[in-house]
Amino acid sequence: MRGKLKDIQAGDTFRYSLINSKYPTSDGWIFNLSLRGKAQIDIIGTYDDATTTISFHQSSAVSSLWTPGHYAFFVYAKKDDERELIESGEVNILPDYSGKINVLSWAEKLKDIQAGDTFRYSLINSKYPTSDGWIFNLSLRGKAQIDIIGTYDDATTTISFHQSSAVSSLWTPGHYAFFVYAKKDDERELIESGEVNILPDYSGKINVLSWAEKALEAVEATIQNRATSDQLSYTIAGRSISKIPIPDLLVLRSNLKAQIRSEKIANNLAEGVAIGNCIKVSM
Repeated sequence: MRGKLKDIQAGDTFRYSLINSKYPTSDGWIFNLSLRGKAQIDIIGTYDDATTTISFHQSSAVSSLWTPGHYAFFVYAKKDDERELIESGEVNILPDYSGKINVLSWAEKLKDIQAGDTFRYSLINSKYPTSDGWIFNLSLRGKAQIDIIGTYDDATTTISFHQSSAVSSLWTPGHYAFFVYAKKDDERELIESGEVNILPDYSGKINVLSWAEKALEAVEATIQNRATSDQLSYTIAGRSISKIPIPDLLVLRSNLKAQIRSEKIANNLAEGVAIGNCIKVSM
């Protein structure tokens, strides 16, 4: 059955609790939460007799060591040679966003960012007042690592992030995962996450990929078994890349590389750039 435990963010403070009065600690029961998947994780629980609540907790320092992936979880009570399941289900451990990660799929809320424009982003959240010591960060993880410290307005409970156009002009364009989180001492809690694109600064020269360059990217990704759904649906000479055998893809890759080199030579000649070690002098 599907459990009640929500996806776990590695590196965040982990808290999970449930109500169960069937196994009082006065009878000798102890509680465990076990995660089984890419790793084996076991957490010992505590029990509150007054509220009959079983609680599990791990610090952000410990959860940052957990291996991301899909897991089965089991909450159970144990006493002597007895063991009884209380709850089970499936859950994902998401990558720690404080380091470099592969971009995954989450619900998008932050709009695409234009490098070189003034960056502003805000959201409402009253759960983490600065009077309690919370600070806020927005982290972008993809082709680069970008971290922005937020400010908090107590009157409107608004968390705001801002960067000048001079700073954002230095950001590397590409596809990123973003994370907004609150931090206090050794606690860290995720507020919002998603995906976003950083678009190239339009005040400078933008490298627009030619058809051959885009096709080459799709072919190489397919050969390496890492193609996206969009790349697999790419059509070349009336054939979907996903339907082209690997030997033919290898030949196609060589042809595309040759075409791209020819395009670059033509562009360089048009711009008066020397090719290789050959310098042409007009007499």
